[in-house]
Amino acid sequence: MGCGSSSSARPTWDPSAPLASGSDKEVFIGSFKGEPVAVCVPKKQGQARLHAEIRALNSIGRHPHIVALVYTSTLSSAHGFYFALEAVEPVGYDLDRCIKQYLFAKQGVPSNLIRTLIKQLCSALDHMHGKRIVHRDVKAENVLVTKNYDAKLIDMGIACQCGIREERWVWASKTYFPPELCQGLVPQDTKVSPLIVGKVIVEVSVIDPGDDCAIEAWG
Repeated sequence: MGCGSSSSARPTWDPSAPLASGSDKEVFIGSFKGEPVAVCVPKKQGQARLHAEIRALNSIGRHPHIVALVYTSTLSSAHGFYFALEAVEPVGYDLDRCIKQYLFAKQGVPSNLIRTLIKQLCSALDHMHGKRIVHRDVKAENVLVTKNYDAKLIDMGIACQCGIREERWVWASKTYFPPELCQGLVPQDTKVSPLIVGKVIVEVSVIDPGDDCAIEAWG
């Protein structure tokens, strides 16, 4: 039986069946008040990042294209610290997988779909910027795609308030973070987002050559 199974007041999940496991947390599919949720449980080295993610989500509030925080435990909880997000179905289907699905079929991603998802991503970022919060980790893997092909921005673990200055080199195969911000030469600012979104557009815009809307969409 999953954690918290004795009470409907908190999420339940099967701790033996993680959906995903990263450097800072494990994610499980669970249930809360009869609805599916994604339960995030930090690893020892990931508690600070998950606390930061909760603070960011609380500051951001609700938006149709940002994953919603639905439950937060306390450090004194019998099951330790964790939080739950709305579950986005199909589970684990992000923009990166969407792109690969079309590439596997030897097709380009339809331009109308690209346009819709990018517009929704920009709406989510605009909402965050209105709260003076910078996401800082926008990439295809952090944009979930719902069964209705709508975008949901996730992973606020390194989101921050505008104006802070820090060094944060990103040693990874996909670096979406501008080097001047990594080096701490300038304060964190919303001006970084157009560059990051541009990189996502380049990645996703393998347009189907038979798509008559392509020129209109990107003209």
